[in-house]
Amino acid sequence: MLGEDVELFFRALTSSPKLAFSAETLTLYRVHNLNKITQNENFFQSRHVIDWARCLQLMMEHARSSGLNPDWLTRSIFLSRIKKHLRHLRAAPDAPVGLVEYLSKQTAEMPGIWLAAVEGLQRLAEQWRLRSRGSRWMPGYQAAAPSAHQLRLIRELGFEVV
Repeated sequence: MLGEDVELFFRALTSSPKLAFSAETLTLYRVHNLNKITQNENFFQSRHVIDWARCLQLMMEHARSSGLNPDWLTRSIFLSRIKKHLRHLRAAPDAPVGLVEYLSKQTAEMPGIWLAAVEGLQRLAEQWRLRSRGSRWMPGYQAAAPSAHQLRLIRELGFEVV
């Protein structure tokens, strides 16, 4: 499912995580597009939209069932993203009606004008990052060449960088 890594990360963060830091930790993440769902030209756009909507629904249900009560701003940001995605979901010809209704009901909990304002502010922040840093992504999400330390860890794991 598209977004399964996001949904897994969300569940981990909302389950009373304990943080630990290790200089020997390495995360391998591919930066090429081979077999990548989000970049696969043959992957149907409508499936992409529906899978992401299902991921959003899973996160909403997990938050509710775990008793997570985000602050008003966090909830506003999350719901503004859902409202934005709903525009794409409604345009998908095979979008499940129940899924559209569920997400629509969630966004109706806040005034539409407020969610539109929050979405506009997020768009401005993204444009600022693009102009000031050359990428719309925050530094932690930007791809970079591996450091000497990371290359050593990769070799120790039995892999090689080509």
